[in-house]
Amino acid sequence: MGEQPAPVREGERLAHLDVLRGLAVLGILAVNTPSAFALPPDAFTLPNIAPVPFDDAALRLWLLVRIAFEGKFIALFSMLFGVSVYLVGGELTDWARGRVLLRRLGWLVLFGVVHGALIWFGDILLLYAIVGFAAFLCRSWPPAWLAGVGVVLFTYGAFHFLAPGLALQAAPLDVQVAAFQQFQPATILQTVDAFRGDLAQVAAANFEAWARVAPDAIQYHASDTLGLMLIGLALFKARVLQGGRSARLYASITAVGAAAMAVVAWQAMGEARRGFSPPEVFGRASVANTLLAPVVTLGYVGLLNLALRSGLFRRAALVLAPVGRMAFTNYIAQSLIMTTLFYGGRGVGLFGRLGWPEMAGVVLAVWALQLIWSPLWLSRFTTGPLEWIWRRLSYGRSVPLRRPVERPAAPAA
Repeated sequence: MGEQPAPVREGERLAHLDVLRGLAVLGILAVNTPSAFALPPDAFTLPNIAPVPFDDAALRLWLLVRIAFEGKFIALFSMLFGVSVYLVGGELTDWARGRVLLRRLGWLVLFGVVHGALIWFGDILLLYAIVGFAAFLCRSWPPAWLAGVGVVLFTYGAFHFLAPGLALQAAPLDVQVAAFQQFQPATILQTVDAFRGDLAQVAAANFEAWARVAPDAIQYHASDTLGLMLIGLALFKARVLQGGRSARLYASITAVGAAAMAVVAWQAMGEARRGFSPPEVFGRASVANTLLAPVVTLGYVGLLNLALRSGLFRRAALVLAPVGRMAFTNYIAQSLIMTTLFYGGRGVGLFGRLGWPEMAGVVLAVWALQLIWSPLWLSRFTTGPLEWIWRRLSYGRSVPLRRPVERPAAPAA
């Protein structure tokens, strides 16, 4: 990155970050819906044994999610969380802001536990809070240090995640059969029945799933998540995320991201052609997407920054900004909406009942809802409701929520 950074005004910088954050929170929903909200996670990983039809239309949608969404937007969300650690906490020498950041992360632990245990087992907030305490110590590092350590941590975490599946794929056939015994249609149907039950059954099923998922997330994803947070902060300090670099750089990283997506597509289509064999799905078939998802993410960053420089596409890209300004509220709102639709007991009970086209329709409807309601809310309030609560708890004092009413100027005498 030898060219001089382009000057970026404060408002433009925050708008760029809000657009990226809005893209991330909407993109995450496209993955969470078929992989946890509407179906058991195993039914997304092995879609041919899911309790819903897996025809050509379903395959095309599965490929779209795998190639364009899975891993890419959670990576972007993680990068932006690393930026927020710095924006809230400032430099390590700023003790006042550092204490605010520590309180903010402490409250996020509580939010994550409540969200995961009581609302939706796929919570990411608890992991972010725990990893955020480590990022707290690194926030004053220069970009080169942040990027170098971040890449090392991400690579280690990715291979730590991949290692069990790759080892199992190389194991004798009888070992593989025993290990993958759980991945049967009957087992998936048991999970479906549990999440379609009454209020007590669903609450127990969600809590049991969260009690498994949360420790696994910390064990297998703490390192790569911290790595992505540091990479995101490095990119922010190097003025990449907020549009402070040349159009040539953004075009270059967009091209690199497109090449990485092509590799992910090649492996995903091969996985589908070979019939989603469990040893391959959890082994070699996971390698490209696991390692290259952040590279595709950077391609999206480049493409959006190019769009924000274009008169033709700038207005379309800025539609995402209000969603990003309310990312915390919109993330939790997605959980409330989707569990109301798909869980039994407290909801409609559509878990395991909607096919892939119907799930896509639900995702599009929630996207539209959040794209509409976010600017409407922000036209009257300074921030999202959960952002306001979180900020008030972090600062330990009252903060304004309503926008001041602009009174018309008195006529001249």
